[in-house]
Amino acid sequence: MAALKYAGMDDTDSEDELPPGWEERSTKDGWVYYAHHINKRTTYFDPRQAFTVEDVVMKPKRYDGNTAALEILQGRDLSDKVVLITGGNSGIGFETAKSFALHGAQVVLACRNLSKARKAIDLIQQEW
Repeated sequence: MAALKYAGMDDTDSEDELPPGWEERSTKDGWVYYAHHINKRTTYFDPRQAFTVEDVVMKPKRYDGNTAALEILQGRDLSDKVVLITGGNSGIGFETAKSFALHGAQVVLACRNLSKARKAIDLIQQEW
């Protein structure tokens, strides 16, 4: 450590600023650690590395005919949304209505046949 200090390389401060509340410190032995004053915690792990790009799961930017509605809506909370689905008793409309309902949305089905609409609602509620 003395050689690094002599060479002027003992400064471990990166050019990137630490997140708010963090301070970089070092022990008497030269180990670098980080103190978070708000949470009153210390760590040897650099807080700038906590949320690196590699850790974030990226959703695909493009969807095709093989992509299911459940894949697109994964992780979303739609509990404050109202959705109107036409043709919601079968096919793509049914799968879309089911996906929205399973993600918390209030779903309104617009169907030509009332009995088929009720059957679709029952199927969605059974899965829920």
